[in-house]
Amino acid sequence: MRQAISCFKNIVVAILIFIIGSQVSAPSVHAQIDNKQLEKVLNGLVTPKLVNESNKPNLADRSGVSETIDPATGTLTLSEIDLTLPGKDGLDLTLGRLYNSSQAEVGTKRVTVTSGSSQTVGSGAGYYVTLLYWDIATNKYATYFPGYYADQTSAYNVADHYLKNQPDSGRRYIDYNIDYKTVQYVQNSYTTTTKIYPDENSYSRQRYDLGGGWSMAFPSLQIEGSYIHYHDGTGAAYVVKFDASNKGKLEDYGRTDVELLRDSTYTNGQMTSTYVLVDQNKKKTYFGSDGRLLGIKDRFGNEIKFTHVNRLMNGKNYPVISKIVDSIGRNIDFAYQSNLSDPNFDKQNMTENITITVSHPSTTEKKTITYAKKREEVSIFENGTLIGKRYEPYLYRVTDLNGYNTYYNYYLASEKFSAISKSLGGSEAGTAVYLLQYAMYPHSTSFYEYQVITRNWGGEGAYQAFQVTSRFDGLNRYNYDDPSKGIYAQGLYNKLDYTYFGDVTGYPTYKVEEVIPESYRFGSESLNQDGLKIRTTFNGKKQLLMTEHTASNGEKITETVQSYDTAFKYKPTKVETKTTSGTRENKLYQTYKYYSWGDL
Repeated sequence: MRQAISCFKNIVVAILIFIIGSQVSAPSVHAQIDNKQLEKVLNGLVTPKLVNESNKPNLADRSGVSETIDPATGTLTLSEIDLTLPGKDGLDLTLGRLYNSSQAEVGTKRVTVTSGSSQTVGSGAGYYVTLLYWDIATNKYATYFPGYYADQTSAYNVADHYLKNQPDSGRRYIDYNIDYKTVQYVQNSYTTTTKIYPDENSYSRQRYDLGGGWSMAFPSLQIEGSYIHYHDGTGAAYVVKFDASNKGKLEDYGRTDVELLRDSTYTNGQMTSTYVLVDQNKKKTYFGSDGRLLGIKDRFGNEIKFTHVNRLMNGKNYPVISKIVDSIGRNIDFAYQSNLSDPNFDKQNMTENITITVSHPSTTEKKTITYAKKREEVSIFENGTLIGKRYEPYLYRVTDLNGYNTYYNYYLASEKFSAISKSLGGSEAGTAVYLLQYAMYPHSTSFYEYQVITRNWGGEGAYQAFQVTSRFDGLNRYNYDDPSKGIYAQGLYNKLDYTYFGDVTGYPTYKVEEVIPESYRFGSESLNQDGLKIRTTFNGKKQLLMTEHTASNGEKITETVQSYDTAFKYKPTKVETKTTSGTRENKLYQTYKYYSWGDL
């Protein structure tokens, strides 16, 4: 990896595996806990939502490149299209990649929760409801058991009532569990232990193995225990909630006519489907039991088929895409090298390649795209003792259909986290993060700089996250007088500096997101080279509240969302646009109405 040029260049990186824990005793029945439910929520719901940044608005030599720096979180997202193939009746195939700095971890944060003594709180056959909530008075997780019910629908209705209406002022209900059984136990105390999960691969690596932070722009299901997170292939992710009729709704999605269903009607020749996502146009996207993408069918019966091959990553096999057949019969084949552990890898300047070949049975013509990865060695520590080392890949170069190269370089930063402390100054666990430093396109280069901040990780823990503080472009030049210096970037173009206020998780003012009031404010401000400031403000419900554009001469345009739709959390119903120039002020009001399914 080339030398980093900013604040991270002297960072010593390691994957830290420190086992830490604390005993928490419950003073009353309401502090009792279902330890397995707490562990399930922290691992399967809280952590993926933080990494995926769910529950918030989703927002020439690089004609297929889109860059977004999220004003709510400071996360960098790059969307790059490598290939677009027109399909039958509009069922096109787009081969693209996504880089997301919040998903650039090496490994996955995990929590183990163990319990002390337990007691019986219910007896009798039925559907038992247990609700996990945050106790505002004690600042601890606890479990509430409202009872058991003769049928599943009644149990779901009760659980749904608590989560939607939040009827108890001293509690914030977070999640529920429904099981059919004959007796219900809760634990009197619990211990939270922080460690790196034995599966040391992040979700994006398990699914695509492109390198830290990168994924293919295809939909997939991230299945974490009993929780399902839908990745839509554009960078957004949604928690799926199944109702009593087994229909899965996407949490905070902008439509009601998109749902995930149980399904076993489709096969790609390797696996039978377990889930199908049906969109508003009746296009069906099929997934396997492990969340892999199997196929896409439109309402006319046209099909795109995906097949997979197992790939070994850190001692475990995961299915990665091996072949795509598009709607008019073109073949897109993926060939994977497996030489990352070759002892001569660095000495011989090797790369581990993914080669994509596009062909059609009717012609001998073939086109290729190559993703070339390099590696960094990271150390593994447990209780401060070095127990091993391994190599982790990063995407180094992409060679497009025309033979042009794009190069990527990264800051290899370290991220600390703890499930039992809001202060990250001791022996926390930790992992490495591949933060994109620059992307060098054929004629220009984009640069990025970051800062490290602390965010809430559940109600009792915290973790380090990274925000973009600056981005700028340079024009590529070749140093003919000193060829050893090669290509370099010159100039300072499209520079934007970013500052932030508050935090999307409420840290440090609030310990858990569920208690953040609507009156809370957070956001960011960007400043360009011409002195234009754009200040973006969100409220405690993570709704966009105001966007303020201020020119260097003092002229200002302010857009304020005055109300949101009651059914669609992020869809505005009334917006005020105020233009200020000197003493003159003009106001424009726009109102919006939506159909019951979400269209304007």
